[in-house]
Amino acid sequence: MKPIKWDGQKITQPGIYSGIPIDLYHGDICDGPSVSSSGLGKIVDESPADYWATSYMNPEREDDEDAADESSALLLGRAVHHLILGEKNFKSAFVIQPQTYTSEKDGEKPWSNNAKVCKEWHAEQRRAGRAVLTKSDAETIIGMAKSVGRDEMVQAGILKGLIEHSIFWKDKKTGIWLKARPDNIPAYAIAEGGRSADISDLKTIINVQWKTIDKAIEDRGYYRQAALNRLGLREVGGIDVSSFTLVFVGKKKPWSTRPIILKPGSLDKGDEVIRVGLDVMARCLADKAWPGPGRGPARDIAEYAELSEWAVNRIDARLQRLKDTFAIK
Repeated sequence: MKPIKWDGQKITQPGIYSGIPIDLYHGDICDGPSVSSSGLGKIVDESPADYWATSYMNPEREDDEDAADESSALLLGRAVHHLILGEKNFKSAFVIQPQTYTSEKDGEKPWSNNAKVCKEWHAEQRRAGRAVLTKSDAETIIGMAKSVGRDEMVQAGILKGLIEHSIFWKDKKTGIWLKARPDNIPAYAIAEGGRSADISDLKTIINVQWKTIDKAIEDRGYYRQAALNRLGLREVGGIDVSSFTLVFVGKKKPWSTRPIILKPGSLDKGDEVIRVGLDVMARCLADKAWPGPGRGPARDIAEYAELSEWAVNRIDARLQRLKDTFAIK
């Protein structure tokens, strides 16, 4: 099986495609409703309403209030991926912000994003499609890249393969298009087909302490993302994913790396999440309704709540202390 070079039209056939920009990948790219791991995560972890609020299918969608902060947080990770994974044209995608600018009145001054000249420079970069990095960002990216390059598994070739290819296929039960975008797909798996492959994704993280990684795997849905990549490669290429490794790299000095192989049970749990998410999405599409948390066709009244055992024990302890203090029997 060979990757398909995207022709700029909507996807109508399952396959592994090259040349699809990430913003179009997340948008109206297929000839029917489509969803990625992040979309399914919103449906399951938050609610259909939260997914619909920012969905490309929603004609009344509003910009995410956290979009600016999110783009700032994701920018560093995107640049690191671009550089470390060997994507082409880094300089055309990113630019380093100058540290000074020239004022007609005062000459050379420290850079200020409030100054007219600086605002015009930023506008020029946006028009050119370049993301702006600070000098500090650049130093961090270089540090992370060097650290990743020294990792034994990376040196063995774990991150080498087809970079940022997009996988598209239809869910047989619902007809919804699924899309996945592994950081890399081993070239041997594509060339030979029908064989097993070791897949890996590069992940930037605040630090590589176990508690941070453990939380990220669940909260950021990395187990679900891995499961969707596994499903897509099997459906489209007949490729059996024998292992899935998350190569974590810290965002702060010493930019430590920590490869983590997800156990099969975690990917199986991701399969369950994908299945439920798709079934819920299909029902919402059919009903043309996207309810909030706890709401749905089978539950549209108030729910019942009960104090947890932990809460009851704490309350009982407080009451007992008061009784003892005031000699109440």
